[in-house]
Order: sequence, then C-alpha cells, then structure tokens
Amino acid sequence: MLTLRRNMVPRPSLQEGMPSSDWIEEEVHKHKEEVMEEEPQPIDCMLHALVGYGNLQTMKVRGLFKQQPITILIDTGSTNKFMNNKVATWMVLHIEGCSRFDVKVADSQILKYDLRCLRVKLILQDQEIVDDFFLPLDDYDVLLGIEWLTMLGDIS
Repeated sequence: MLTLRRNMVPRPSLQEGMPSSDWIEEEVHKHKEEVMEEEPQPIDCMLHALVGYGNLQTMKVRGLFKQQPITILIDTGSTNKFMNNKVATWMVLHIEGCSRFDVKVADSQILKYDLRCLRVKLILQDQEIVDDFFLPLDDYDVLLGIEWLTMLGDIS
C-alpha cells in the first residue's frame, strides 16, 4: 500500500512569545484524538512518502529523463510508480487513461488516479528503468516504489 504523510502538528519557532510546552502537548493530544476518531475509508493503495522531510522508508536521488535532470523519490512503502504531470507534459509523453484507483494521504485526503504513461525510460545512476507511471504526482518529478526495487534483483 502507498501512503503520503504530512506533518499535521504545527511546530512553533524557538523565539520569545513561543507557546508553552503545555499548549503544544494539548495540541498534539487533540490531534491524536482527531486521527483516532476518523473512520477508515476503503482505498486501493496508500503512499508512504513524507512531504517536506525524509523518513527511514524514503530516499531522494537525482536521475535523468531524456538527458534532463529530475528528482526521484524512492519509497519502500509505496507499491507503484508515479510521475509529475508537468514532467510528462514537458517531455511530451503520451498520457492515456487507465482504471481509476485511490490513494489516501496522511491528512485523510484521497487522491484519485486515472492517468498513466507507458514504457517511460529513466536513468538512475547508470541503471536504465523502463516502466509505466501513474499521474499526477506533486512535490517530486518521479516516485519509485517497492515494485521497482524488486526488479533490481540482488544488489552488492
């Protein structure tokens, strides 16, 4: 499953007039209660990528697409591959419809995917990748999930 998490608890800066630690703890507690009260919704997949900062399941790397540099997020918690639709348009890729599926992000928003680009060729550290990518993706040019990692075989 794929899940996109966003930092949902505001973090005040360290300066005069900063809220007390009691206030922060109360806000965190309220946030936890809100999350626990949400009812689970049926989804087809989730995206584990964090927006704005990294986590242990993700790694950001540089790659090439048609000799142009791109930012690739490798996410071991994701099952599919996604591409930013601006990149697909800029590189004049053929975009086609596909069976719709939903992706739930950490702020409970559900994103709907029904577009893809077939047989896209990327270069990642001298490794050629040719695969299908779903659209759209925000924040990164390309996201590669665990499915892509399994295609690599043994890594030494």
